[in-house]
Amino acid sequence: MNDPRSTIPLVRSDHSSGSRKRARRMTGLPLTGRMRALTDIVRDVAATIERDATTIEAAGDGKTKGSAPGPFGMAVALPNGELLTGGNAEIGFPIQSISKLFALDMALTEIGDSLFKRVGREPSGDPFNSIVDLERTDGIPRNPFVNAGALVTVDVLVERLADGWQTSAVAEEVRRRAGLDHIRIDEELLVEEREGGDLNRALMSFMRHHGNLACDPTEVMEAYIHQCSITLDCRSLALAGLPFTATRRAPDDEQADTTARRHRQVLALMMTCGHTMLRAISP
Repeated sequence: MNDPRSTIPLVRSDHSSGSRKRARRMTGLPLTGRMRALTDIVRDVAATIERDATTIEAAGDGKTKGSAPGPFGMAVALPNGELLTGGNAEIGFPIQSISKLFALDMALTEIGDSLFKRVGREPSGDPFNSIVDLERTDGIPRNPFVNAGALVTVDVLVERLADGWQTSAVAEEVRRRAGLDHIRIDEELLVEEREGGDLNRALMSFMRHHGNLACDPTEVMEAYIHQCSITLDCRSLALAGLPFTATRRAPDDEQADTTARRHRQVLALMMTCGHTMLRAISP
């Protein structure tokens, strides 16, 4: 995971230019034509990124000098469940900070807007793991996607869920959304995070000092590293994210309307505050 102030270089190419032109022409095409055009766009974008991966890797901040680019894949899930893929979409990777999105949705389901008494809704100009930012706000994280905010979100789930369920709750939710039979956990990452994670523990100690952590930090940490170690490929991740597209308000259906409102909140926060999470998508 990288500094939220980092920028992702924009790589322009003939491939991306052609994709934009095809996207503009899609509107007048019949459904089958639009599907073919969208498939071509996905494959062209993947091919462009794979071709220019070395340039993109070298221009990115916070990278190990001389490191070789890893495989790239992408997947687009359509409302009917159909998948369009490009590149190495079948290669699994630990979703790390992407898991914060699912945990946030679960916490909002549990306690609603009360969550925002404990975590803010604004971007942070500091690194994602900054303790300095917590000092400015008396232990209230800026948003749910910096590490401190994600830990508060997990704290809510640990407090609200039954014993023995806390560490696997997010994994089970992701499994259900993606329609998988089981979820794989990256055991090496789990061990690595158990042995490390000192800064996250420091963040929790600081928040507990200010009364913003309800549960045992060890339990919160275990739940947090489990959700970060969830392993998916791009196809399953796209399917797991598909429910967030249900954003149409339904005044005559209270449950559907509540869900749509919650999804709008999550997506708005993702757009305004989720930069670190988006950068974590690449394995």
